[in-house]
Amino acid sequence: MAEGLSRAAILPEPALPDAAALIDEGRRLAATAPVGRSAFLDHYGVARVVDYKRRRAAEGRVMLNAHIGFRDAAKTRGALATIRERVAAAGATPCRRIEDLLAGLAAIARSRP
Repeated sequence: MAEGLSRAAILPEPALPDAAALIDEGRRLAATAPVGRSAFLDHYGVARVVDYKRRRAAEGRVMLNAHIGFRDAAKTRGALATIRERVAAAGATPCRRIEDLLAGLAAIARSRP
């Protein structure tokens, strides 16, 4: 096998973490992360995203969403803001995740010294 395609070249860690332990840790962390209201829910006056999607479907419109993220919070925030502005300028509704991500990134930025 070519050296470039060996496991050691692709995954240089000597051993990978135990998958079951990672799943357990994820469940433990998830239990400590409350799911609250988002700017999207407040803006559209709905209790759940599915309520908004059903409303839009009844109006003959479809809600689409996507995910974007960079390793730099400021770059992600700028990209999300640009997407939100362009989507709104085109007469469409910015997706819930953009609003949630912008709110989350703003909270992170405020918490840093």
